[in-house]
Amino acid sequence: SRCECWVQDFAANTEYVDLGAVRPTCGTMPGFVVSARCPDYQGGLVFVRGYMPVFAASYRSETGFKPLHAAFACCPPTLSDFCAFQDPESELFCDNFGASGPGCPTAPWSCYFVDLQEKIRRSEGVLPEDLVVGALPQVYVLLSVGIVLLLPAAWCVKGVLLALCCAHRNRRKQEMIAKLEAGCEQGDAASLRTVGSMKKRLRTERMQAALAEHSVRKMQRVGRGYVARREFRNMVLALIKEGHPKARLLQRLFLVSKAQQAQEEDSQDEVERKLRRLARRMERGRDPPVTAPL
Repeated sequence: SRCECWVQDFAANTEYVDLGAVRPTCGTMPGFVVSARCPDYQGGLVFVRGYMPVFAASYRSETGFKPLHAAFACCPPTLSDFCAFQDPESELFCDNFGASGPGCPTAPWSCYFVDLQEKIRRSEGVLPEDLVVGALPQVYVLLSVGIVLLLPAAWCVKGVLLALCCAHRNRRKQEMIAKLEAGCEQGDAASLRTVGSMKKRLRTERMQAALAEHSVRKMQRVGRGYVARREFRNMVLALIKEGHPKARLLQRLFLVSKAQQAQEEDSQDEVERKLRRLARRMERGRDPPVTAPL
């Protein structure tokens, strides 16, 4: 996160002490309280307590060291007198000495945090080592711009993939519908059962027409079988009444036709049960009456 920073106060002035205890001073407790204004942070200001300027070796300095960053160029080259980092008359800190005269930097100065939101959420808050003095490196800027530019492209790619997926699903759906329609028109039992179990609003016109035609054919087949059985029954009864020499055989044929009728109307278990009962009765010589209804 790109921010603007400035030295707010000595860390010693913000230290909490118990009643009656000796309060620390800038001479006994080094460190600054740095305020940071970050546009990306909705909470407003970020406070970094205990920050210390970074020093680097310098042969031009009397102490052999000088502040590394330009924001602290007018600060003392040593930490032996930490109170000297503030002008007692103007109460300006050395990062803002340019406000009282030329030749020195002015606050605020550029700084940034890496993953500021994550550091704020942790229990210890923002630490001094999290603050980086200077402008945000170009790589982070390019990365942010790249993410912003790639988001629309990612949404476009997602839309294209979803469209392809939907097109594939629709194609498979159309193929399945066409297969069911062809199976129904050809009289395929599995296709007819599948279409019959579907809700009516999901059936196509071809499915509905094929299902209706199948129902009509089934009714016609059942009707023809019923008429044929009645004619056969009437013929057998007439021959038995006339005393035909094959009357007993005709009676057995009548029972077989009756079993066939049960096979069409009842389940397979019921048919087997009726056939076993019929076989036992025939073994005992107790044939059922021929006038029994079909």
